[in-house]
Amino acid sequence: MLQAEGQAVRPETQRVRALRQDAWRSLEAPEFDPVKVKAELAQARTLNQDASGKVQDRLIDFAAALPIDQRASLGRAMLARMPRPPHQKPARTAP
Repeated sequence: MLQAEGQAVRPETQRVRALRQDAWRSLEAPEFDPVKVKAELAQARTLNQDASGKVQDRLIDFAAALPIDQRASLGRAMLARMPRPPHQKPARTAP
């Protein structure tokens, strides 16, 4: 199901990638326009968030039709796929 949803939003994710690539390439241009680049990156963020939201909404619709035990297993599997935050070093205390 996630693969199918990934394919459904593929045009959006390709557009996100293209916008970001154009933005980073423009750093080389003598006529660099930071306002334009910021706008492109903002558009990329919006498209990325919209695509992610569509996939998440579809996943929740799918989960809503599952029995509780399967829905709970799906929730655990999704949690396991989430990136973990980097470990933070403990704060130093004064001697």
